[in-house]
Amino acid sequence: MTATPQRPSVRSRLISILSWLHTAPGAPRLPTGRQARWRRVLPVALVGAVFAAIVVADGIGLPGKVDPTAPFVVGYHFGIHEALAARGVPIADELSQYGYDGQWFLGQANDPLLFTDLALTFDYPRYRSIRVLLPALGWLLAAGQPAATPWALLVVQILAVALGCAACGRLVSAYGRSRWWGLVFAVIPGVWVGVAYGTAEPLGVALAMLGVSLMIDRRYGWAGLAFAGTGLTKETYIAFAVGAACYLAVDATLKGERWLRRAALLVVPGAVSLIGWWAYVEVSLPPDQNYGVFSRFAAPFVGWFELFGAMLAGDFKENYPFGWASEAVLITSFVVLVVALAVALWLRQSVLAYLAAGWGLFGLIIAGFLLERFLSTQRALAPAIAATVVFLIAVGWRRRKEPVDQPPELVAAGERAGAGR
Repeated sequence: MTATPQRPSVRSRLISILSWLHTAPGAPRLPTGRQARWRRVLPVALVGAVFAAIVVADGIGLPGKVDPTAPFVVGYHFGIHEALAARGVPIADELSQYGYDGQWFLGQANDPLLFTDLALTFDYPRYRSIRVLLPALGWLLAAGQPAATPWALLVVQILAVALGCAACGRLVSAYGRSRWWGLVFAVIPGVWVGVAYGTAEPLGVALAMLGVSLMIDRRYGWAGLAFAGTGLTKETYIAFAVGAACYLAVDATLKGERWLRRAALLVVPGAVSLIGWWAYVEVSLPPDQNYGVFSRFAAPFVGWFELFGAMLAGDFKENYPFGWASEAVLITSFVVLVVALAVALWLRQSVLAYLAAGWGLFGLIIAGFLLERFLSTQRALAPAIAATVVFLIAVGWRRRKEPVDQPPELVAAGERAGAGR
């Protein structure tokens, strides 16, 4: 009598699907080891800080007349210049009409908890006030002194670049790359723009890289706090925590390990803090006009093809502050996003691959009208370029024989396995 074949259970089917999604057939597994110790990446952080300090020094007018508010580009249209001047913040003599986004961080650094009506001078008070961490750190560093807040915010920018370089150096070192590759963080266009114009991208991306590095160290609680900081810096950056938790859940499930508590440590602090602060802002400020967030995205590649078509027609040149270099940066950004997305979908058994795939796709759905605004585009692309560039460096074709700080027993085991093949 022939036995009736057993139907695969739901769990076994789920495991099969996750296994197929997690590891592509024929794709090599990325060799990982321990990350470089923090003291080994201190020189990397120092060089990154020097680079950021040079950008800041240029922005405030050194070696000529120094103006600490110049990088924030305060405008007069919304009345924020009068509100800041009334609080003792030194304002530049020459103001633009509308200013730039750095002015909102400078404004909130003088009222981070929204106790006054200063936020009502923002173009979108609720939307701007959600991004509280950078101004809050500036307020703390300035000890609540209005005249010191511009300087404090600039110092936070320099420290953020130092942290980002150190964290990226640690990340790539786990894959056998030199820790000095961490300096790439300082030259990511969106990070440079953030430092030069006093916006939140350097801090947000640096905390995201720190969170991933701590996760690889298995310090999930600390990683969750770092990811919480990313969400309070820019709300969309909470996606780093979600991507890391997704990788953890899939990888642990395939290994037969428990993952729920660790994933919760990565996501819950950020979700709770962001929702809590969001609710506080909602009750503290009147509603905004429609900001049109979803209009800033399109189907994948559509916006970029519109941009390239406009480049060929010569229609967008007047919108680029750096001439042909702007076009070169945009084209390079597109190539990096596409290549990283393709490689990440193949080598997808790494947390860096998960993040590169998610953020790479994000970078490809930006609408065409936004891409023509070079500064804003680079800021929007900052997390995507950071995630994809770090991933591409980690999986570079030329690699040392073993990752940094890898335990000797693992190196010996790998050599024996190679000899067996």
